[in-house]
This record gives sequence, C-alpha cells and structure tokens, in this order.
Amino acid sequence: MQEHYWKFINNDGSFIWTNPDPVHKLYFPLCNELGFMSAITPRLHGDIKSGQHSFLTPPVSINDINNTKSARNFWFYVDGYGPISVSGNSKQEQIENMARPDEADVTIEGGLLFHKLSRMHHRTALKLEVLSFVPTDHNLEVMMISVENCSNSPVSLVPTSPIPLYARSAENLRDHRHVTSLVNRTKISEKGLEVHPEILFDERGHKYNDKIYYVYGAEGDGSLPEGTLGDLNAFIGQHGDLEWPEYIVQNKSFPETQDSDGKETLAAIRFQPIVLLPGQIRRYILLMGIDCSYEQIQNSYIKLNTYEKIMTALEKNNAFWQNEANKVAFRSGVKDFDHWMKWVEIQPIFRKIYGNSFLPHHDYGKGGRGWRDLWQDLLSIILLRPEESKDHLINNYGGIRLDGTNATIIGSQPGEFIADRNNISRVWMDHGTWPFLTTLLYMHQSGDTEILFSKNTYFRDPQIKRASDRDLSWTESYGNKQRTLAGEIYEGSLLEHILVQHYTSFYNVGTHNIILLEGADWNDTLDMANNHGESVPFTALYGRNMVQLADVLETMKSTNGIETVELFSALDRLIQPGDYESITEKKARLDAYYQAIYYS
Repeated sequence: MQEHYWKFINNDGSFIWTNPDPVHKLYFPLCNELGFMSAITPRLHGDIKSGQHSFLTPPVSINDINNTKSARNFWFYVDGYGPISVSGNSKQEQIENMARPDEADVTIEGGLLFHKLSRMHHRTALKLEVLSFVPTDHNLEVMMISVENCSNSPVSLVPTSPIPLYARSAENLRDHRHVTSLVNRTKISEKGLEVHPEILFDERGHKYNDKIYYVYGAEGDGSLPEGTLGDLNAFIGQHGDLEWPEYIVQNKSFPETQDSDGKETLAAIRFQPIVLLPGQIRRYILLMGIDCSYEQIQNSYIKLNTYEKIMTALEKNNAFWQNEANKVAFRSGVKDFDHWMKWVEIQPIFRKIYGNSFLPHHDYGKGGRGWRDLWQDLLSIILLRPEESKDHLINNYGGIRLDGTNATIIGSQPGEFIADRNNISRVWMDHGTWPFLTTLLYMHQSGDTEILFSKNTYFRDPQIKRASDRDLSWTESYGNKQRTLAGEIYEGSLLEHILVQHYTSFYNVGTHNIILLEGADWNDTLDMANNHGESVPFTALYGRNMVQLADVLETMKSTNGIETVELFSALDRLIQPGDYESITEKKARLDAYYQAIYYS
C-alpha cells in the first residue's frame, strides 16, 4: 500500500492516513442522532450545522470546501519565530509546503466517530494535535487542541483560536447576506462568544429566531480564556485575511471593549500566554454549538470544560458508534474488507441524519428526507435495528393517498406528513414500488406476514388525480387524513395501501401501454417527458412486486387459512378483470375510480 494512502490500525475500524494533502476533496462526517452535523477535512475545513436554516459556520459544497479561507483554526504565536497554524492554514506554511512537500509530517486518524489531525512542525519542534468529534448528547462539536514541546528549550506561546461564524440560514448565502449580518446580536462572556440573530430573514415573512450560535473555550484544566474578539473584519485587519490575520501576525492584544453587533462575526478566543517547557503538553478545548437555551449551553460547557471530561465524552461517543457498527458483523477472511464494512454498516445512520443535503457531495435539497428515503433507509434499519422497524413501516404507510401517490413534504416526527398547500405536487412514478419492497424484506427477515393486515390512515390534501387536479373544497379543518362520507377518519390495511399504489399505476399508462413517467422515475433527470414519457424499468418492477405479493398471499392462504381480505369498495373497479391491452379502457377505469373516491 502506498505511503500516502489510508490503512486500518485496529479491529474497531480506525484508520490512519499519512500526508493526505495530495488527495483533494477528502472530508469526514461528524454527527449525532440529535441531528447535529459536521463535515471536516484534513485541514479542518468544512461546515457545522443543525439544519438548512441553522449553520454555525459558512455552508460549503464539494467544490469550495478547500478553496475557502473560512475554516476551523488554532494559532500559536511562537516567540522568536512568529505565527503557526495547527492545521497549516497560513499563507507562510502553504508556501513552504508547496516548495518542500516532502517535509510535510501530517497524519489523520479517523475512527467511529472521531477525527484527529496530528502534525509535527519541525521548525519550532512543536507537535500539534486536533481531536474533533460530536458528542452523542450535546448539540455541539468538540475541538481539542494539544501542543507538545519536543525541543530541549522552553518556548513562549500565545494561543488563539479564530472560528468564523455564519449563524443563519443557508438561504442567506446569496440572499441578503449583508442585511442578515445587521440583525446579529453578539454577546462576549468570560467563556467565549454567543450570537443570537434577532430574526430569521425571509421576505415572505420574517420570523423570530430561537437559535443561539456559540463558541466557548477552556484550557485542559478548565481555566477560562483570557479574552474574545467578535468582529471578523477587525480581526483580519485591512490587509489581512483568515489565513494571515492581523491580530495573529502582529500578535496584537485584544481590546478591552468592543461592539460586534450587526457585523460579520467570528469567535477569536485568546488564551493566556504560556512558557512551554521541554516535553510539556498543554491542551485547549473549543465547544462550537447551536442551541435554543442558554441554560442548556451552560450545562454543556460544565460537562465538557476539562480534558478529563472530554475524554469521558469521547469514550461514550465511541461506544455508541461501535455498538451501531457491530450489530451486523462480517468475517470474510480479508481483514481490511471486514474493517471497511464497519463503515458501510453505519452509512444508513448517516443517511438518516444528513439526508440529501448536509454533506459536501450531497448538497441538494433543503434538508429533510424524501419519500424514497423513508423506505430505503428502512431497508437497513430492518437489519440493524429490527425492534424499531415494524412501527416505522406502519407509520410510513400513512403518507399514501387514495390515488396511489404520496405526500412529498415529510415532517420530522415518525409518520408525519404535511400538505403542500401552494403548488401542484410533482409525482415520481416509481414511488409506489418502494413500500412493498421494504415490507417484503421485513417479512422475509421476521416471518411476520401478519403486518400486511396492520392498519393505517391515508394522506389527504388538495392534490387529487395524481396531482393533475386540485380539490378546492379541501380545507385545513378537514385535516391530512382521509375521511369517509360520514366524516370519520378511514383506516385500511397495509395490503390495501399496496394494492392502491400498484393498481392505480397499472392503469395510468401512455400510448405504448407502459406506465406513464409523470414527473420522473427514480432517475430525476428524466423530468421533461411529463406528457408522453413512459418508464419501462419501473413498469417491470411494479409487475414483479405484484407477482411477489401474490406469492406471499398464497403462502398465507396455505399456512394461515386466510381466504378473504377487506378492501374499500371503490378499489373493486380496478381489481375486476378487463381488457388490459386496451389503453382506452384502462384510462376509463382509472377515471371511474377517481370519480368514486372523490365524488361519491
């Protein structure tokens, strides 16, 4: 294996990568199940966020993750030498690294789930380390910096950590970026800095902001910082930038008073100057978080403000992720493959947390999950967390409409689906295939075929006839659950939901008697054939699903003696045999079904 590539170092899936700089676009996920999400590169670039409208640091995608100057950083001003960056993000060090790349001495260690940067700065004989992780039970990212004097002489250091803050919605990156900085309200305390923007800026209707963005600091023994500067432009100076800031390069003292309200913010935390003796190690802690409660922020600080507390939190964090990675074990005889599979096993958890929107390569959408995500994520949960899967399965069926389509706005709670009140929803014709596929895996793994007779409601909103029309009589008071003519909320079996999805698709055909493409199928780029497009592969998948469903029902009939099932009467219009070669008859039967479920 080449020297600059990664290699596993233990059975826990931990790996090291020596001198990773030549490989661009590397990043590592750091997150927890509270929904706190980060991405971090070997040079500590990447963003920190808890959702689309709450980014602590500026949002980045894969093409600018290493091209922006905004990054986590920690500087030491070394007496007799000058400034050094723990990550190498300084103009001077970048020039030196390009001129003498063979002298680089950097190692990245990654594990479940932590990231450690180790760097030897030979000119000052300082060994630098940065440990980063997101604790399981706090809405923050921990950054712990260690510096060791490997020389034979004492060295005088001034430590400073500038963390550029964004503190707003990703929407504001190019929408009122300056205006939204004007509503920043910054509070500097003995621990660090908090930013509490007064409003969420949205010209459709501004809203009160309940998020507090903060960076707190402490030394390894719990000592407080010396001071904090909150004005980004003041910190970098008139001729500087984040890779060569004036306050660092000139080793300037922080002002005793300052006003950072209404400005672009950073948390530049200055620690006490020190004299580091030979062999001595000093540690510094940064807590970078987002929360809605000052009380919770202080509670997190108390629990994480010393080296010992950080190591306890790291041990707890590692235990959680190791437990997740070991729920399904692989023993192939090829150790590297087995170790790699630990990372594959936790990918579905990352998918659940990050969705489609919150990693540099996965930067589309505005957060949350889509319809396919609900079901495809469950494919892994069935294997990794089988005790949770049944309830999730049943809940998800509540997003299906009587016309066979489904809700497209999915809430944060299990089984929560939200009406699209403003636009005709786009319909992806493949959506009806995934619920049965996921349920089939569940039945194969558990033997629980009776789940088909579990009941759930149907989703209801203004969209009708596969989003080709709107029901203007629908109101919010009706709610998002389908009702009977008597006004009672209707519940049908999961089997009934599956049949609704497949029969309505089967009759919804184009001129070649293939199921219409509508908005698109799984390939979202096939979205410009809404009127005449047809999908051959998913017509085949719908058919395969029906064959497999028939096999399950035949088995239930022979083993459980089930002869009949209960379905709502209008569905009989689609179940009864007919001339399936006649496109005209198929469309007429689908229209008759619509008439029955909406108008009678």
